[in-house]
Amino acid sequence: MTVREPAMSADPDLPDQPTVEEVDLTRAWLARRGVAVDRPSPLPAVRVGAREQARRSYSVFGALLGVIWVAAILPPIPVPAKFVLVSVVFTAYPLLQWRRVRPRERVAARLAPGGARLPWRVAAGQVGWWYLASVAITYAGGVVLCAARFATSPPAAAGWAA
Repeated sequence: MTVREPAMSADPDLPDQPTVEEVDLTRAWLARRGVAVDRPSPLPAVRVGAREQARRSYSVFGALLGVIWVAAILPPIPVPAKFVLVSVVFTAYPLLQWRRVRPRERVAARLAPGGARLPWRVAAGQVGWWYLASVAITYAGGVVLCAARFATSPPAAAGWAA
């Protein structure tokens, strides 16, 4: 069996292979978790490598978030504008990261085609019934709190619900 070096994504012959950078990032990620691997398999290399590349911008996001919080604390900015500013930052950053990772996730989907979907009961059994019950109870509790707030004070509830 011939072992190849991982191809660069610009290689027209092997577009579904992880890049050298993704392999290195995956190897480092696995090493931090106590797993020494010389060459990770293509699927984890594509998925972990893409996420590690997207994670490099965390320091930029932290600096931007600091600037936003300073702007939000300043008194001349009205409260709705502060809300919009913080909401845009907290929404835009994960969307931008997702946009960077999505093409590689599509490659990963081609590397490991999915099988038939599990029946709901089997999938719920794998996750655990206690976990599903706690999610349902938490969601129902939030709905009850929101409904109670709307019943007592509709104007205040609109801001609280947002």
